[in-house]
Amino acid sequence: MLERRQFLSDWLANLSSLVFLAVSGLLINSLIAKYYGAAALGIFNQVFALYILGSQLATLGVQFSVLRYVAEIHQDVRRSVTILSSALVVVLAGSTTLVALCVALLGAEHYIYSEDVVSSTPYMLPGLWAFAINKVYLNALNGARRNKLYALFTGARYALLALSVIVVVVVRVPANRLSMVLSVSEALLLLALAISCYRLFPGYFSAATSEWIRRHVQFGLHSILGGVAVELNTRVDVLVLGLFTSDAAVGIYSFAAFFVEGILQLSQLSRRIIDPMLTTLVLEGNRIKLRLFMRKGRNLSAIFIILVSAAAVSLYPFYGGLLGDADIAGKSWSVFAILMGGACVFGAYAVFGGFFSQAGLPLVQSHLNVLILVTNTILNLVLAPFYGIHGAATATAMSFVIGTLFFRRWVHQHFGFRL
Repeated sequence: MLERRQFLSDWLANLSSLVFLAVSGLLINSLIAKYYGAAALGIFNQVFALYILGSQLATLGVQFSVLRYVAEIHQDVRRSVTILSSALVVVLAGSTTLVALCVALLGAEHYIYSEDVVSSTPYMLPGLWAFAINKVYLNALNGARRNKLYALFTGARYALLALSVIVVVVVRVPANRLSMVLSVSEALLLLALAISCYRLFPGYFSAATSEWIRRHVQFGLHSILGGVAVELNTRVDVLVLGLFTSDAAVGIYSFAAFFVEGILQLSQLSRRIIDPMLTTLVLEGNRIKLRLFMRKGRNLSAIFIILVSAAAVSLYPFYGGLLGDADIAGKSWSVFAILMGGACVFGAYAVFGGFFSQAGLPLVQSHLNVLILVTNTILNLVLAPFYGIHGAATATAMSFVIGTLFFRRWVHQHFGFRL
């Protein structure tokens, strides 16, 4: 009974952070759409896609190592301190190098994206640097099962981002500088996380060891492709559309994609709580218990996502127009319906998205995620140039279904049971 109460309490805490995500996402998309138009929304989302991709490259996959090892020995504060400190050394080096490389590349004469997207990129680079470090802090909290604190800071990230957007809209910042909100919000979050983690993991500023640095790099290099693939898989449609269509078309598509992503977050709401539990079940070696646990989670998730999806598609023109821009909502309704078709299948298994990594198989996780990304990219490159936003939506929906089939097959291959 106590474990159920703790799970419910942590789940509600994560739900509150999701509420902040939903509210901030609505504010960002609706304010940009209303006051700047579809083209500005497209520019912002293309830069945001690069920002998300860059954050994975900057961490070198080390955030997954932190989550895995801190979850394994979460009651040993001294070892957790060493794990966190060593991870920060690696990520500080990686994020600084990546930002410096981005600055150098911005000096090139030719670009594959629009001039507005390129001119907007420098304003998000400080946020990219801070975002990479914050990933390590947050995963340390997650691994230590500080779920309420994790939810608090996750919610704070979204709240700060929303407040930043409100400020730049009020002062009428030019459209190509809207990405500065990413830097402002992430820098403030970095300060708060650094102070909080110093209290929970005292001395982590000076506890790094060469042994743990080596272990983080090794684990991270096995995980980085998977991490990049996961993040890029949620943005590859936007990035491909940016190559073949206008910024305005990208804005219409990303408006619908935002709502789909928000609904999928509901399916993954329990993942932050489930991830450490999966590690424990795998270490126990009880495959029957693990199978029953995962099947129950799948069944509950499937019922939930189907009900939510049906309501979301039916009511989209109403709440899309109310919360955003009516014209953009009308043009993107069909895109939303196509995406939700695939999301229904994927949503039933989304809570187990990090299963192989938590099971101590980061390379398998990476291979799976890369396979899904390659499938999604190829489908988008085939369909988006000819069918525009509807082609990208169809390609992404198909990748949801194919990715789910891959996941089921590999669970059976590595653990001997079917989901």
